[in-house]
Amino acid sequence: MRRAASIIPAILLLATAPLHGQFWDKLNNPKIHVSLRHPPGLGLTVKRIAFGPSKGYESDQLTDALTQDFVQNGIEVIDRQHLQSILAEHDFSMSGYVDKATAAELGKILGPTALIFVNLQRNKVDQQQLRDPRTYTDRQGYQHIKFISRTQAFVKASIQTIDLATGRIFQAITLEANPLQENETFDRCCAEYPPESELQDRAMRQIIGEVHRQFLPWSEVKQLYFFDDKDCDLKVAFSYLKGGNIQEAARQSEANLEKCKQLPKNKEKVLARATYNLGMSLFLQDEYDRAMTYFAEAQRIKTMDITVEAMTEVNKAQSLAAAMQRVEERMALEASLGATPTRVATSARPGTAPASGAKAPVKALGKAADAPAAASSPEDRLRKAEDLFRKKLITKAEYDAKRAEILKEM
Repeated sequence: MRRAASIIPAILLLATAPLHGQFWDKLNNPKIHVSLRHPPGLGLTVKRIAFGPSKGYESDQLTDALTQDFVQNGIEVIDRQHLQSILAEHDFSMSGYVDKATAAELGKILGPTALIFVNLQRNKVDQQQLRDPRTYTDRQGYQHIKFISRTQAFVKASIQTIDLATGRIFQAITLEANPLQENETFDRCCAEYPPESELQDRAMRQIIGEVHRQFLPWSEVKQLYFFDDKDCDLKVAFSYLKGGNIQEAARQSEANLEKCKQLPKNKEKVLARATYNLGMSLFLQDEYDRAMTYFAEAQRIKTMDITVEAMTEVNKAQSLAAAMQRVEERMALEASLGATPTRVATSARPGTAPASGAKAPVKALGKAADAPAAASSPEDRLRKAEDLFRKKLITKAEYDAKRAEILKEM
């Protein structure tokens, strides 16, 4: 029995050795930042935006903040006063949400535009004084009671979007932000409340960030490992990465791998790390297929959790890149099928501002006097609609509606 008892710890040690090794790998090797680019959540690439009438207390504040965010990211925002003049000129009522037929008519006037309705359903702040039911004992053995002053903001907004280029009406997305902050005191009540305005501003920033991700591509940063061993000069490749020279890091990583292969007594661990590093360098250059090949080879040489994590992120990056490409292809095809954009006065073109007292040329909008570019022929537009449907970038219903619209114009 004593012999058996002595064998068991040895077996456990051998079984856990790889886990300990991987733990030290993560502890002793640096992390690098890998950026994953996400497509817009709504599947639109937006160049121009117009805001319909907003609803809810202080909804204009949210609309103004969204306008600023869009402008800073290169999107034109049609001046709301000019938009109202345009709508009045063409007898459109914007008191509520528009139907698909109205959206199509607006699209002919405004061109490719995302029409957004903002409804700020809730915007309030709650403050509470709380007493922690637990007691806390200090090093001297004395017990203390904790009092909490809590401030929490509650913001809820719905955003409905209509793509005037295609007439598509999206269901309203509902966004909520409820940031909370606490101040604490012990043995006496009570601490000062965290500022209301700070929590409201934080909640608004969260809502704006969510809307931003619906309309604009955005990046998610992941932290992945890069080996910097002295063996096979892996540290040299890392030094290039640290300096921001990704191409040179990839070239050096390739040289490092060849050097490792030529060593008379190459260790599996170092060879796997050199192979992994080359895969990571290629990943950073968006060469996903080649990166996956080297990651798979590194995993074949020596199994590592680090490699599995990297392969997962490569798969995700590939999916996101494909999704972004589909968005761009779809919007390019749909834009070519829609009406030629008319020139609309805007107050939010980056780097410009309307002249003081300038008025929008409302009556000229949508007419030949605006000198639009020549539109595609109906035959070309039909072919493009069929191509769009064949690639499964639009639904059967959207294809039928567009086909009927084009045939009606012939």
